[in-house]
Amino acid sequence: MGSREKVDKTTSTETSYEEMFETVLPYYLSIGMTCQQFYEENPKLAVIFREAEKIRTDNQNEFLWLQGIYVRDALAEVLNKCLGGKKNIKYPNKPYPLTKEDMEKQEEEEQAQRLENFRQSLLKQQKGGR
Repeated sequence: MGSREKVDKTTSTETSYEEMFETVLPYYLSIGMTCQQFYEENPKLAVIFREAEKIRTDNQNEFLWLQGIYVRDALAEVLNKCLGGKKNIKYPNKPYPLTKEDMEKQEEEEQAQRLENFRQSLLKQQKGGR
């Protein structure tokens, strides 16, 4: 009977590893890892796949958040007009800047537009003052 207990314990341990692998395998398959990569390649590859999945998820989350901002802006403009709001709410005429470089470029464009508007108002004043 003693030898039978040893066999059961060994089988039990092997089964738990097998169950563990079978439990996590679907996740790795869902993020693009093949069975061959999962079972035969370097285990660090699993870490890389998890990191890549985290990046994809973060990117998708940011995309959906930004999409919500655009929907909010559209609804705000429509509701303001339909309910006779006095605020001048406009849907953005170009995409929101997402990077620091885009923000700086947009600020430069807005500043150039303000300067041009100021220049035009000065020209009108000069023509009107003569």
